[in-house]
Amino acid sequence: LKDVYDTAGVPTTGHSEVTRERCPSNDSACAAKLKAAGGVMLGKLATHEFSTGGPSWDVPWPPARNPWRLDRFPGGSSSGAGAAVAAGLIPAALGGDTGGSIRLPAAYCGLVGLKPTYGRVSKRGVLPLSWTLDNCGPLTWTVEDTAIVLQAIAGYDSGDPSSANMPVPDFSAGLE
Repeated sequence: LKDVYDTAGVPTTGHSEVTRERCPSNDSACAAKLKAAGGVMLGKLATHEFSTGGPSWDVPWPPARNPWRLDRFPGGSSSGAGAAVAAGLIPAALGGDTGGSIRLPAAYCGLVGLKPTYGRVSKRGVLPLSWTLDNCGPLTWTVEDTAIVLQAIAGYDSGDPSSANMPVPDFSAGLE
C-alpha cells in the first residue's frame, strides 16, 4: 500500500516527518477490502511527501527508484508502488491518482495502472491531496491482475461521501 492508506496498528505517514508517529486504529476501506479478499500487506510504499511535489531527499525515507534503471524516476507520487511491483517484490499495489500518480508509474515502469472512475473505489481512510480529484487504484503486471484487484476494492461505502452507489460489474468478464 502507498503510505497514504490507513492501516490499523501500522504507521501511515504520507512519507512526512510531520506525521512520522501517526498510527491509525482502523484500516482504510481499501485495506479492509483487500484483507477480506485474502490480500496480505507486505509493507508501506514510498510516496512524495503527502503525495505532492516530486522526489525529495529531505524526508525520513528515500524516494523510490525505477528498478529498470536506478538513475531514473519511477514516476508520480505512487512511485514506490510502481517500483515494488515492477521489481517483482509484490504482485500488486495500491496507489493514489490525482494527476497521474498511478498512470505515470505504470508507464515509467512497464506496468498496468488504473485510475478508476471517480466514486468507484472508496477513499475513506486515505490521506487526501484533493478530495474532489483523488482516486484509489491498482498497479499490477497484467490487465487480469488489475481486474482482480479492482474487483476486491470497488463498491459503495457509506462512510465516503464521494462513493457512488452503483452495482459493481465483473471486471474480468470480458477478458480472454
